[in-house]
Amino acid sequence: LICFFTVTLTIGSVLAFQVSLPSSTSTGISTFKSSTTPLCAKKGKKGKAKKKSQKPAKSGMEWATSFTLKPFEAQSTRDLASTAAASFEGRTGKPLCDDLVGVADIPKALWNAPVACVILGEEEGKDVVRYANPAALETVGLKPDQWDQLMWNPNPNAENPEPIFSLDLPSDMKDKAFESGYQKKILRKDDDKIEHDIAILDAHRWKLEKSALLDGKFVTTTLGIAYSWREWALDDTTICAPGGEKREMLDIGDLKEAVETQASQVRHLKEEKGLGNKDPEVQDAVAELLRLKSLLEASQ
Repeated sequence: LICFFTVTLTIGSVLAFQVSLPSSTSTGISTFKSSTTPLCAKKGKKGKAKKKSQKPAKSGMEWATSFTLKPFEAQSTRDLASTAAASFEGRTGKPLCDDLVGVADIPKALWNAPVACVILGEEEGKDVVRYANPAALETVGLKPDQWDQLMWNPNPNAENPEPIFSLDLPSDMKDKAFESGYQKKILRKDDDKIEHDIAILDAHRWKLEKSALLDGKFVTTTLGIAYSWREWALDDTTICAPGGEKREMLDIGDLKEAVETQASQVRHLKEEKGLGNKDPEVQDAVAELLRLKSLLEASQ
């Protein structure tokens, strides 16, 4: 049985299709009959439709540049975040944060990590913040979606192409490649937008470098300086940590006593227990000693 379907579109009020069906003749040869059956009817108009006002469409380039990618989305800052995490682990033998261990997307994990990370560099001849995650933004009182108020943004179409906050952090370590136990007052209160003195405590800072093969030789280029910290002091009265954690800063006398006690603990581990600097127990005790010393310095 042979069946042919031909579709006929009628312009007007009826949309129809035509079906040709075989029929037998006396000669035994099949001929075809045609029939047209309505498929659907076009609805009549009910009154005049109101015209909607249309905004002029954006060109492809205008549409593409109207978006500002977040630091963990843009490729340039993703590369910086990955380099910072890898170089820290390469210099210390430890991850920058336990949340980065075993994850596939390091930039996104660092963005959500409970450790502040800032990367300084040079752009157009000036020192700028090239990367800052939410924990770093929280340090200066900003929300995660306000990163462009701290970071230098090269996108001229961004809402804030120039940062509002300027951190007092050096972008050069001179002859050093890595430093721990670093503490620095990064913001000073004023009568305008900064309500508190803010100092980072027991921070790490290290050079970010990139090596490439050029004319048969490896050439190392400094990308910037990375800073990371887990606590900061607010007005010499409060110790803060990511996630809104706050506690009262200890009295100077209590801090001095705590430093002496912790120093004795380090000596005990080395001299009496015979542990070395690479033993985890000693490393943890030294880290706590450095933290206490940093708090003491911030209080003085």
